[in-house]
Amino acid sequence: MNSSSRRKHSHVALGQILVVLLILCIPSLAASKTTPLPDKVFSAKSIYLDNQTGHQAVLDAATEEFNKWGRFAIAPSKDDADLVAAFTHSNAMGKWGNIGIIKMDIFLKNSAEPVFHAESNARFILEPQLRTTNCVAYFRDRLEPKK
Repeated sequence: MNSSSRRKHSHVALGQILVVLLILCIPSLAASKTTPLPDKVFSAKSIYLDNQTGHQAVLDAATEEFNKWGRFAIAPSKDDADLVAAFTHSNAMGKWGNIGIIKMDIFLKNSAEPVFHAESNARFILEPQLRTTNCVAYFRDRLEPKK
């Protein structure tokens, strides 16, 4: 194989790797997009961020994303919030190795059943901030769909 042929194969391989990484970063949404959100979610003014992951970066990213969005005030406690966003983390073995999964469940105040659920998966080489940012973005898209 000559050097130009090797270079071409390496570009193809790099392209395939990028496609795989993109697929791994695409979230899986457990709640169907057709499942309507309760009216209380749309009228909510505040949200408490419950970081159950053990990673400060998840809370920092969630706080930053909700503040940038500006729709909800970040509440200091569950009792002061209309909604609770609970972030959890799990690991799994995927086809291409270890995968870190950030999950975000949105609860109405004093409710044990989530009204919205999002997951974002990525290889461990990526930081949890990206997965957290994705989860918040999917919730924002459900509340404020692009037209």
